[in-house]
Amino acid sequence: MMNKIFNLTFALAAALMSSPVAVSAYTSDFDRGYDQGQKAAQNIWNHKDGGNCANISDLEYQVKDYIQTHFWWHSGDSAFTKSFDKGGQAGMKNVLQQYQTQCHNDHH
Repeated sequence: MMNKIFNLTFALAAALMSSPVAVSAYTSDFDRGYDQGQKAAQNIWNHKDGGNCANISDLEYQVKDYIQTHFWWHSGDSAFTKSFDKGGQAGMKNVLQQYQTQCHNDHH
């Protein structure tokens, strides 16, 4: 009886791990992090740097600092935390790159 329960539990766990639901949960953590990262970088640009291209190097420093203090995971963190943090980093870097390109194009 115990062997059947173990096999059933193992089969159920394997099915759940390979299902689209498990993948979408992973993706949604990254996406939530990405969205928050974009909002954080946008907030820094608008409120700390005044949306001014003269401050683009400040934005780069501030994004790196924010990532290290808010979107940096530790070895004991869950996969969900890591996924969220990776999304946050990607979202912030995307906004930074957009403004770097915009400011470079405005300058030339």
